[in-house]
Amino acid sequence: MVELGTALRSMAADLEASPGPDGSDIWMQGRRRQHRRRAISIAVAVAVLAAVGVGTVLVPEPVVVMPAGPVHAPGYPERVYHPSRFLAGTDDEGPLGQLALIAPAERGSRQGIVGISATTGEYRFLDLPRWVEGSKVSLAPDGKHVAYWTTGHTTGTPYADPMLGGDGEKKAIAGVAIYDTLTGRVQQTMLSTRHGMSDEDLYWRDSKTVYFGDWQLENTHAAGRARFLSVTVDGPGPVGITDEQASLMDGHRNADGSTLVSRRNGLTWDVQGGPVGPAVDSGPTTVRLPATLPEKHSTGDQPNYDYAALAGSRIVVGVDVTPSLSQPLLVGDVDARGEISGLALVGDRFQDAQVLGWHDDHTLLAYGRDRRGGIIAAIDVSSGGLSALERTEGWGTDIDPAIDVLRGDLVHGLKPPNPIDPRLRNAGFLAGALVLAGAVLWVVRRRRRA
Repeated sequence: MVELGTALRSMAADLEASPGPDGSDIWMQGRRRQHRRRAISIAVAVAVLAAVGVGTVLVPEPVVVMPAGPVHAPGYPERVYHPSRFLAGTDDEGPLGQLALIAPAERGSRQGIVGISATTGEYRFLDLPRWVEGSKVSLAPDGKHVAYWTTGHTTGTPYADPMLGGDGEKKAIAGVAIYDTLTGRVQQTMLSTRHGMSDEDLYWRDSKTVYFGDWQLENTHAAGRARFLSVTVDGPGPVGITDEQASLMDGHRNADGSTLVSRRNGLTWDVQGGPVGPAVDSGPTTVRLPATLPEKHSTGDQPNYDYAALAGSRIVVGVDVTPSLSQPLLVGDVDARGEISGLALVGDRFQDAQVLGWHDDHTLLAYGRDRRGGIIAAIDVSSGGLSALERTEGWGTDIDPAIDVLRGDLVHGLKPPNPIDPRLRNAGFLAGALVLAGAVLWVVRRRRRA
């Protein structure tokens, strides 16, 4: 053992020390390695936080995010907003109940119909079974039913209106349906038509009966072919209607509930019907609109009147005048003979006027635009004055109101939720998942090396 120890000490004495870094180099390498690890850790942390942030931002809002508040008596919103294309529908959240208005709006990449509740102010797309996309819909005066065109079978080769949208199959209009806004129930009525029908107006005579017509109808309830039919909620149908009844489809409601209907020449309008019969005591039975407008509104041609309605001895008319002053409203006096005088422009260049209906016996509601932009306005027909109830945001041009709701209270309009495009949400989740997976993989590899 002594000899072995002596030999080992001799061998150790003969070895030369190998060159290596001094202390300062070892310290610098450690510092660099520490900085590199810290930078990688910070980058991973930032990536993870970014992924979490993206996922949080892209999570859709709840279907209803605005405070709806307590259910109130039916009221019409003072402010109307353009809804998100990704708003929920009635198939998702159930019926809205009594509606204040409906309007066409983009829904995803297609066209839809949005409704606003008269009692909560909520917005929701209406899922109308078999609705012909892009075709007209009509809201009942009490806001409890919606009439719309549906697809169906034709007796001949179906013809689809090229003006209508759809799913690419271009199915023909061959039926009419009534949607119950309270229960979601649909009353479907199929129509006999050889090639399909046109996208004509659907007119509610009252809150239970809807009129409609088209020359392509084949009516088996009368001799030969009848142009106009009616369907009643929970009643038989379709039922033929007379030409006089059908003329109401081209008229406008007066303040007393009667209708002012235009004749073919566009200047003579007749008062027809009413809440309980002919409106013989509400004013003249025939109104003659002036063949020329006041000089500052005249274009030299016969005016194209597209709206006329009475409120006692006052009349409000809408007319397409010039491109620079399109669709203004004018108010004037009407005498016992039906002659009109004193027509004057409503408001300060109130343009593109679309009448919503009567709020009360002398106040008409309309939306349009003035010098400052879009407004919903109240027009005092007795004085001709206009007051802006609210400025509208992203408003459309085809709002269809519930007339009976308009005659009630005006309520503050609530803003609808704004859910994000689900495609962006899914892409955000995917990106976040990839970043997190990369971070986990990096950590696992680091531990294996250690």
